[in-house]
Amino acid sequence: QCLHGLKASNYPILSKLTFSHQSCCKIWRKVQHPVMAKKYSRFSFDGKLSLQRKILWSWIFWYFSYIVVPLLGNHFYVTERESGRQDVFYYSKPIWKKLFDGTVTLLQDKNYSILDHTLLGRILKERKISLGHNAFGFSRVRFLPKEKNLRTLANLKAPSKFVFTGKKNARGRVRAVQEQSKSIWFKSANSALRELHVVLRRIKAEDPNKLGASVFDYNDMYQRFYQFICEVRKGSAVFPKLYIVVADISNAYDSIDQDMLISIMNDVIHQDSFCLRNISKIVRT
Repeated sequence: QCLHGLKASNYPILSKLTFSHQSCCKIWRKVQHPVMAKKYSRFSFDGKLSLQRKILWSWIFWYFSYIVVPLLGNHFYVTERESGRQDVFYYSKPIWKKLFDGTVTLLQDKNYSILDHTLLGRILKERKISLGHNAFGFSRVRFLPKEKNLRTLANLKAPSKFVFTGKKNARGRVRAVQEQSKSIWFKSANSALRELHVVLRRIKAEDPNKLGASVFDYNDMYQRFYQFICEVRKGSAVFPKLYIVVADISNAYDSIDQDMLISIMNDVIHQDSFCLRNISKIVRT
């Protein structure tokens, strides 16, 4: 997009570019032949334009990568907003810091707390021991500006990396090689819960009433909506009036009683173990 409409002829430095002495000599030997003269005159012109274009692209890449982007990153926080996903908004760092600090304070007043590196490492170690290869890490959180405050968004799809620091003895030396600082990758929360998601879908397929009105994706939502439309019409050509009420529950996920949720899921999942199989289908095209 940055290169669209730009012309190398508008930059005097690019119009003065010439080939090296060796390349000119090679071309000149072949140009002396009368049949090749016309061809290589065109080649020389195209080669010069190609060289100008490549240098222009390299200069623009350097300009935006090492000047424009660092300047914007040092002075602004660049993001989109909830009301304008296709637009880019620039918040100066002091203003964004006020918004960020206010949001963190509100989160701490509710159900969140800041974990230090040691406590987080202990939690991840216990999770690694209990869950093994299915152990998931933590999610990256970013803040999306709303009308009055910031919305907290967690990325549950990306894996996380944690660096475990080594333990030191009284002399300040690391005890053993295996206790030195090392980084471990953890699965994302979504990938760790994928098998549980498959189990819940199987339970719902066997007994639809067990999970109530729960839907797992847009396909399930469309099927429910289609069944509802068919029941409303009941073969009538005139569609009756419908009134749709939209409600936004404040802190819906943060206010869920975790103990109550676990007791509900214990009533849904009765088996202690499930056998899962991965099936691949190869189709000839």
